[in-house]
Amino acid sequence: MSIIDESFKRALDTINQCSIPGVSWCAPDQDVMEKCGRMKTALQSIRVEPSFNCIYGESIPNCMNLVSEGYADLMTLDAAELFIGGKYMDLVPIAIEFYGDSTDYYGVAVVKEMDKGILISNWYNVKTCHGGIGRAVGWVLPVTIALNTQQLVIHDRNLISSFAQLVSRACIPGILDQEFNPDQRHPINLCEICSGGGADLCMASSVEAQFTESGAFVCLLEIGDLAFVKHFTVYDNTEGRNKVDWARNKKLDDFELLCPDGTRQPITKWKNCNIGKVPGTTVVTGSFKSVQQRETMWLLLRLAQDHFSTDGNSFFSMFESPFNRYDLMFSDAAVSLKPIPFINQTYQDILGEHFIRQCEALENLSKPGYSGFYTKPKS
Repeated sequence: MSIIDESFKRALDTINQCSIPGVSWCAPDQDVMEKCGRMKTALQSIRVEPSFNCIYGESIPNCMNLVSEGYADLMTLDAAELFIGGKYMDLVPIAIEFYGDSTDYYGVAVVKEMDKGILISNWYNVKTCHGGIGRAVGWVLPVTIALNTQQLVIHDRNLISSFAQLVSRACIPGILDQEFNPDQRHPINLCEICSGGGADLCMASSVEAQFTESGAFVCLLEIGDLAFVKHFTVYDNTEGRNKVDWARNKKLDDFELLCPDGTRQPITKWKNCNIGKVPGTTVVTGSFKSVQQRETMWLLLRLAQDHFSTDGNSFFSMFESPFNRYDLMFSDAAVSLKPIPFINQTYQDILGEHFIRQCEALENLSKPGYSGFYTKPKS
């Protein structure tokens, strides 16, 4: 029998005395819903109150709306999604992922070592792999680089169709989803190298195997020429560190980074060869939640990670994805969550001026619905 320390007892006493009847997590797809259900069972096993429940939201934008309107309490958002959720939907970050040495990460542009002709400034007719539309590494950073290197020319204030004219084909999950494609006019070539089957093709959910940055790396392995991923994505999926079939026998030196100065560097040189620094994924709630409610939700998450954050747990691990999927609920690369002080629980404090300026620049270049960001329909 494990020994429960005093800090755990105090946290348990505090959370059990709170007035919140339950805390609900919004799951944007069925795989997240399944993992969320396992987390609920795991928390029940340590007899935590308030109860932890799962709500099926069907998509990330729909979950953002549900949390904003109070029908769900929590979800995770990447930095670019937090920009939209914070600016337009009054979502606030209460915790941020920690990756072992930082709560930030770097976006990198990765190519196969043998494809010597691809550089940072010549993406014309290249097959590109992205973690998803409206995401920091998958959309904001590469589009910003393409603009800064003057290879992307905006036509008719339509950022998406302009990018489609630059590259040959791409996988940008979610770009044809209704929430990002309200007029159903986005070019199909931006989904042509995705691997989801039938109606699952190019969906911004785990049913599309090339969704998230880990999925973008899979896309590079299978068919792509250039992938936009986090600086640790290649490392985590090579040299036997990932046991899944698609990562088998992959070596770190099979790949190289494209640097802003026009050179190419080994994967290990990411600190000096990257396309931008990004704040980590955050857990968000509605801005109308009180200080006490936010503290209670954080305590619930803290208790969960104190007991279930270690990879290899026989039933549930917060930072590990089952079903041969990746980044369900939380990033697989995260080792823990860190609380955000109440005074800093704004998207501006977490994202910083530079990243916000990058997002706003893309908004200003495009008509609504064509910037690659989710635009909430007017009520």
